[in-house]
Amino acid sequence: MTAKKIFHAICLNISNPPKACQTPEIIEEKEGTRSSTIYIAIIIITVISIIIFMICMCYCQRIKKTKFSTEMALQINTMVSNYLTIRDTEQESKLKVVE
Repeated sequence: MTAKKIFHAICLNISNPPKACQTPEIIEEKEGTRSSTIYIAIIIITVISIIIFMICMCYCQRIKKTKFSTEMALQINTMVSNYLTIRDTEQESKLKVVE
């Protein structure tokens, strides 16, 4: 580490740097760090958005599956009841014919 590098590092971290820190090299480095920070922030926001989207999709699929199972069970019970009713009426009509 040289004194120049330490000076540059200190100047890069100061929000309102003095005139001594206004050399072109430091200004370029500072702008480069800001742009890379923006890219990192965009990537983090994108990743978080994708994770939230995936969680919402899983939750919606789970609700859909539960609703489908409930409706299917109700329809099956209705069909079985209808079948038993038809079967019972047919058996009763056969018994009446035999008597």
